Amino acid sequence: MVDSKNLSKFNVSVADNIDIFGILNKSFQVGTNIDALNIPKLLVRNLKSFQTFNEKLSSVKEIIVKEICTHSAEAKDVASLLSFLASFNTIKKFHIHECSSTKILSAGMVIELLGRNPDIKSLIIGTGNIEFVVSIFKEFFRMEQQSKVKNECHYNESTVKIYFRGEYEFLIDILRNSLSELENVVEDIHSAPKYVQSDSIVDCKYCFEKRHSISKCFFVWDDELSTLFRDRDL
Repeated sequence: MVDSKNLSKFNVSVADNIDIFGILNKSFQVGTNIDALNIPKLLVRNLKSFQTFNEKLSSVKEIIVKEICTHSAEAKDVASLLSFLASFNTIKKFHIHECSSTKILSAGMVIELLGRNPDIKSLIIGTGNIEFVVSIFKEFFRMEQQSKVKNECHYNESTVKIYFRGEYEFLIDILRNSLSELENVVEDIHSAPKYVQSDSIVDCKYCFEKRHSISKCFFVWDDELSTLFRDRDL
């Protein structure tokens, strides 16, 4: 018998003319746990039922939204939903890709996600919003380390990957010029034409007996040159 309240993987099949989450809400129980939630496409008209669906979840470890499409008029509703997703504190993997007409993600949402999920191993974002990338680049390296809540700190590394569609070289120039505003952040020598990596290594603030360093890595990939890498990450 299948335990419908504890699912290892849940792939949502989306059709343009069907509110799939409205259907799922009739059978999903409050308190459901999902290890991996995979959504190929999230449309504006599904947002309300999708939020109801998320409110039934007790925990989720992986969220992959391969495409989210919206218009500026619905930006507030989408931002509210994404903030709700960021409120989970069980996430290990979070991937989301905006379609070409969408600019909805915010640095605040990403920082909230990282702050509530210090053990997150994979955070990947696809976007064409240059202002958002510059903002999250600065906020990511400036964000304070969260105080540990366990007896032993396992916080060693935090990585953000951006797949950028747009004027890639222009974006990279802005990020390089921003390095002077940040402390202990350098461009990695292994950066290549298809991606640029920036790193920071600092001592953990809360581990005095077992001293260790915390590394932050921020990758920006040229989406046009990195399709194979992007598809592998998904």
